[in-house]
Amino acid sequence: MQSGRADFAHLLVFDVSRWGRFQDVDESAHYEFICRKAGVKVAYCAEQFENDGSLLASIMKNIKRVMAAEFSRELSAKVFAGSVRLTHRGFKMGGPAAYALQRRLVDDQCRPKGILTIGQRKSLLTDHVKLIPGAPNQVEIVNWILHEYLRHKSQAAIARELNERGILNSQGRPWLGKAVGDLLRNEAYIGVLTYNRKSRKLGAKVTRNPRELWIRKENAIEPIVHRDAFRRAQKIMGEARVSIPEEEMLLRLRKVLMKKGRLSKTIINSSPGLPSMSSYLLHFGACGISIVSSGTTAIKDGLTNTPRTNDGPPFSLAMLLAFEMPSRDLVAVPSSMLRLNVFESMMP
Repeated sequence: MQSGRADFAHLLVFDVSRWGRFQDVDESAHYEFICRKAGVKVAYCAEQFENDGSLLASIMKNIKRVMAAEFSRELSAKVFAGSVRLTHRGFKMGGPAAYALQRRLVDDQCRPKGILTIGQRKSLLTDHVKLIPGAPNQVEIVNWILHEYLRHKSQAAIARELNERGILNSQGRPWLGKAVGDLLRNEAYIGVLTYNRKSRKLGAKVTRNPRELWIRKENAIEPIVHRDAFRRAQKIMGEARVSIPEEEMLLRLRKVLMKKGRLSKTIINSSPGLPSMSSYLLHFGACGISIVSSGTTAIKDGLTNTPRTNDGPPFSLAMLLAFEMPSRDLVAVPSSMLRLNVFESMMP
């Protein structure tokens, strides 16, 4: 349409609401304007007015667009209320099953009708989906992951060992550390069905809802791990998650440098009580950081994504943060100077 190569002159639409139930009525008008600009006339077949650009047609279209948007909002609220009610009854609301769980199709009397595989959906309005334990070998893997994490093995190390053993995740792909973390946080393994952790209403962006808005149903699923072990894992992950002011982040970074004599991504991520490297970049970095195999660091310009030119060795972004002086200026320290005695001599 926008290319100007449309080979038709009319676009037939049943009514204004079928053109699109946009929450912003100007968006609907914008798309119609694009058609009109390309020489294509939009005709609403079931409406009682002619779309001729007159004042009456413009008023009626805007009223109809507002009505269509309101209908969509009301329908969204009704669907959400129904989903909450079904969740409280122990039924799963869409989406794939987690690893070591499977979806069982049941009728209106909760009588089993079969197992839904990946990509399958229920076809009858009266049918529902419940989660049940999956294959015994997958249940064993979940318990092994939990046991290894309680032995203080990192999520990345667990994922690496799973991949070395040729064990794939629920999507048939290799494991990642994040996937292991998601598994350890999934309350479905202790029998809790959770809904509304994320929402995307009326075409808006996906948002993570606060915990008080989650819809939780206890004992909706047969547990496959011990509740006490699961809670211990949550406690470990909660302690590993560091939420501190930015001034404290810099102070802790200084202390790690004094202890280790140098900084790298591995040292920062493995230091207890220290936020991850990504957290430091999120809070302080307009620049990107590149970690090379030797452990040195180099700053890249945030706009051009090319290394900044300088006469000395590459600079460390972590060092820019660590050497914050009383004047609030940041002192750049070359990576070759990352030694404990240099650090001590430069501290205020």
